[in-house]
This record gives sequence, C-alpha cells and structure tokens, in this order.
Amino acid sequence: MQKSHELQEYIPPPPAFTDLKSAKKYQAHEHKPSGIKTHETLLMLLVQTGLLIAYGLFVFQEKVPKQPVPQPGPGDNALLMDLVQPFKRYPPGFDNYFGSAAYKEQKTQEHYSSFMQISIFTFLSMPWSFAFLRKFSYSSSTFALFTACVSIQFGIICMQLVDRIHCMFLVALLETPNFAVTPEILSELNMTDVQYTCQLFRPFDEVEDGFGMRQLRQGCYCRLWNDMSQNSSLIQNEPLLAAHALLVTGHRDFRPLSFSLDMIDIVDAMFSTVPTLISFGVLVGKMAPVQNVVLVFLNVAAYAFNYWLCIYVVGAVDGTGGSTTTHTFGAFFGAACTAIASPKDAYRNPDCKGRYQSEIFSLFGTLLIWAYYPSYNSFYAPPTAQQAVAINTYLALLGSSIAGLLASAIFTGHLKLNIFDAQRSSIAGGVAMGSVANLVKGGAVQVEHCGGCGDGVRGE
Repeated sequence: MQKSHELQEYIPPPPAFTDLKSAKKYQAHEHKPSGIKTHETLLMLLVQTGLLIAYGLFVFQEKVPKQPVPQPGPGDNALLMDLVQPFKRYPPGFDNYFGSAAYKEQKTQEHYSSFMQISIFTFLSMPWSFAFLRKFSYSSSTFALFTACVSIQFGIICMQLVDRIHCMFLVALLETPNFAVTPEILSELNMTDVQYTCQLFRPFDEVEDGFGMRQLRQGCYCRLWNDMSQNSSLIQNEPLLAAHALLVTGHRDFRPLSFSLDMIDIVDAMFSTVPTLISFGVLVGKMAPVQNVVLVFLNVAAYAFNYWLCIYVVGAVDGTGGSTTTHTFGAFFGAACTAIASPKDAYRNPDCKGRYQSEIFSLFGTLLIWAYYPSYNSFYAPPTAQQAVAINTYLALLGSSIAGLLASAIFTGHLKLNIFDAQRSSIAGGVAMGSVANLVKGGAVQVEHCGGCGDGVRGE
C-alpha cells in the first residue's frame, strides 16, 4: 500500500552570499553603530567654542598668593563694622585675604586635597557607576564624562551668576522688605517708611540677626559693592569694608562683568554637575551626546535657580551635601526627562538589563563613590563640624550597606546578595546624611539602617 503522503527530499535554500567575505561585509554594514553624526559634532564644537570665548573675555584667575588683610582706611571703624554673614557658601579657612580671621579657621583638610577627592567623585566614580547596561556599558561611562566636562564649564559661570542675581534681589529688597512692618518695628529697626537705612558701622549689641534682617544687611553690602565698582576712591577710603563686601557678595574684585576662577569656584561647579550626572543616570542609553549637551544647560540652569530659591531666598537648611537641592532635584529632573525620552514599553527591552561584566564595572564606580562621600559631604561644613560630618557620613554608609544587603538577601527569597541592590543601598547613607550630617549628634547608623533596608527591598 503506497503512502498517501510521500516524504519529499529536503532541498536547502541557496546561500545568501557567495563567499564568507561578502557575508562579513553585510554583517558589518547592517550592524554598524550609528555613532555621532557630522552636524551633531559641529554643534557640540560650536558650544565648546562659545564657552572658550566666554572664558577668555570674562573669567579671570584669582591672584596667588593672596593679598594680606588691608589696614583700616580713613573711613573704616574696625570695632563697629557690621560683619554680616555672607550669603555665599565657603569652605572652612576661605577668605579673599591672607591672614584674616576666616583664613585662620581650623581646617580638617586642605582645599587641594578635598578638590582632588571631589574631582574623583565627580569625574571617575559617577561615570563608572553608570556602566550597568549590557549594551551601553562603555558608551555610558564615556558620555557621562563628556557630560560632566561640559557641565562644569557652564557651572563655573552659572553659579557665580546666581550670586550676582541674588545681590540684585537684595538691593531691591532694601526698598521693599518682604515682611510685615509696623510703626514700632520701623522705629526699632531704624527704618523710614519701609526703606531700610544701611548702617555698616554699629555696636554689636544693636545688630538684629534674624533671617529677614540678615538679608537686608547683606543687601547693604551689595549696594556698597555697586558703589565701589563705580567709584574706586571708596575702596581706598574704606578698605576693610571693601574686603568684607567682596566676601559677602561672592565677588573676588570690583570689576562689573567678571567671573573668578580658583579651586573653590571649580568645586562649586562640581556640586552643580552632580545633579546633571544623576539625571544622566536615569537617561542612560536613551539620549545622544548632542542631546546631553542640551540636558547640561537646562539642568545646570534649573539647579542654579532651585538653589537660589531654596537656600538664598527662602533660607532653607540643606546641610552640607545637599540631599534635597542636589540629589533629589537631579533625580526628579531626570525622571521628568525620561518620561519624555523613553519609548513605550522600554523597560521590556532586553538592552535595558545588565550583564556580569557591566555590573562589576558599575559596582566599582559605586565603591569609589562610597569611599569619597565623606569628603564630598564635609567640604562646606563649618570648621567645628567638619570632622563630625565626615564621621556621621561614614557611619551612615556602613549602616546603609549592611542593612541594604541583608534586606536584599532576605526579601529576594534566595538568601543571596544581589549586586544591583549593592549598587543602590551602599551609598544611600551618604545621600540621606547630606542634609543632616552637621545636625545629627548621634544615631547616624540607626537612621541609615532604615534607609538601607528601604533600598534593599525591591520588587522582582
């Protein structure tokens, strides 16, 4: 009996390529990375050229060594001078003049040592920590370094612009204070109508140091700087007032349109670069380098405005590491950008997962962040609290690392340590203590055990 369906002989299809060389050529052409387009390269070169021109025209390096503290002039009265606290933040031991009281402050670390440690934190640790995706491991680290280099150049200028804008705000505040004024308060504060009368020389026991009054006193020095920048004879007549006016206003000289460049200004720009890199970490693999340049300018400008509003205008206390103005802002800014840049169902893409080599590379960057976090948090701490900030940050990092890894092992159900949780929970302590490290006198480990557990518990 014949079979109804005879088996037909299998005939393989003809080869797509005549030889191996043609096949390799096709493979290289079809899977060639898109890379950076020519017009994108030209645009980034144009941006860098603009920054170089701005630096050449308006940025001046601070003179080294610093000038000695000026002697009192004919118009100075050193015993009655209003030494109002500057609105600009400075590290311990910083002053425009050598030998001043601020310059003699106790410093746990010299500025250059901290400068190098924060540089490693910004340019080495954070870019490496973004190398967790299997497809974009190398490019993420490179693009993060490129983003940081552009960001810090813009940040040096932008953060000093914030000081200039705040001075304009304070001078306007002298005419219309933003708090309730009654006739009794007017007489007590030596004010006529609602305009504050500047008294740069007054007995110390008559100084009102509430936040609103401190802003008015700072505004007096901003107005004085404006006057001295237009009339240099005032500087010669009142050199001590001129020196304190520079310190209060954040200027290094009396040139109307100039920006200074020293290690302190670069570190200030590094602090503005950190939120940009945090936002970049949310957008890894989703944006081209030229889009990162746009991200840099938007992020640094938004960070500067947020910092000015929260710290300068409102007077909020965000510690020394800036957990709110830096880390929280960078995370939310990045989340808003990724909501626009991410395609639908992007989380299902296999390229959004890691692999063994990329995760190890990223963990190494995270460990460097862990090691240099105490230096980052303690740089702007007051001289008497700098050691306490570093120790509290160190204890918090220990607590969050242990608690996070243990919580990860328990809640994943396998009793195994997870490298992804190690990357997040190990530095949670440094982030959280950035706002309170100089305020917490104890319990840093207990606080960060809670933070580490929260990072260690994740959904599958």
